[in-house]
Amino acid sequence: MALIALYHDGLVVQPWMTFVAYQILNILTAGIVMFGNRFIPAINKFSLVYLQLAWFITMVVVAAKAPLHNDSKFVFRTWINETGWDNNVICFITGLVNPLYSLGGLDGISHITEEMPNPGRNAPLGLAITLSIAFVTGLSYMLSLMFSVQNYGSLADTHTGLPLAELFWQATSTRGGAFGLVFMVWIALGPCVIGTGRVFWAFARDEGLPLSSIWARVNPKLGSPFNAQLCVTMIAALLGCIYLGSTTAFNSMMSSAVTINNLAYLVPILTNVILFRRTMRRGPFFMGQTLGMTVNIISVAWLVFAIVFFSFPYQMPVTEASNMNYTCVVVGGFLIIELVWWLVAGARYSATVQRAREEETSETVVVGDGKSSE
Repeated sequence: MALIALYHDGLVVQPWMTFVAYQILNILTAGIVMFGNRFIPAINKFSLVYLQLAWFITMVVVAAKAPLHNDSKFVFRTWINETGWDNNVICFITGLVNPLYSLGGLDGISHITEEMPNPGRNAPLGLAITLSIAFVTGLSYMLSLMFSVQNYGSLADTHTGLPLAELFWQATSTRGGAFGLVFMVWIALGPCVIGTGRVFWAFARDEGLPLSSIWARVNPKLGSPFNAQLCVTMIAALLGCIYLGSTTAFNSMMSSAVTINNLAYLVPILTNVILFRRTMRRGPFFMGQTLGMTVNIISVAWLVFAIVFFSFPYQMPVTEASNMNYTCVVVGGFLIIELVWWLVAGARYSATVQRAREEETSETVVVGDGKSSE
């Protein structure tokens, strides 16, 4: 809707407008995944090149076209605290939820490992490359935006509903320039849908979901997990309906995604720490016991810290329901649902895990030095 609002100053973006745009993007991207499975490798390669070009073009255009540039004091030493928190440290920590949300897809490569040659090597290598690229591009991207913003105060109440669109408009001083830069960001959202359906299908194949036999089917003609992707698309469409009823509830659900991700990371890492990494299989990239345990402990400490602080209110004082942080409610609800499902179907899923271990053992070959290898 920000693309339309750029050319219509009097337009007031209503929830139903955002809802329609959301559903169009949901259906469009799902259609590509379900019916264009053979094009996905090409789409992934295109996305890699496209995202780097979009980063470079945006950074250069914003920095070059900005009428004025802020000094380093504004970028690195100026605090703008409009949250109501008296403590700037807590303001900073709770504000980390936004940049960490962008890292929610960091493990995206692990969602498609079953379609990857030599995943034991290529998946962690791809993850390391992704993180390195994200650090360089993300830092330089944010610096270019912060040095080029003209009116920081107007970002929050922009009529476009998207602060980034307002910033692009300020920097380029043209509607067309802002439109082009926002459009590049919009195009980049499409590939995010691919991994969701693949994860859903993998869980169903391992009998970890209700009606797994239906969602685990692969369409022989399309060569894709059509049923799983269709289910994911329908769930996304239904979740979008929440936005029509309550933007507060929808935003709470979205902000809770960071904490849910952190919990998903915490469980396996904490398990490794508790078991002193005894069950950790040695792969192509191995840190060793001492360094690996140190990294695991630091990760656990950070994740616990983040889970606690990201449950704090983002604005103070909390005087009404709209500025409450519902993360604990949403996460608690998900945990209850998961616990109930585990009690109902946990035994069946445990049997699936046991079969996987047996298959893995049968494929293990003992070489001359007595160490197992595959």
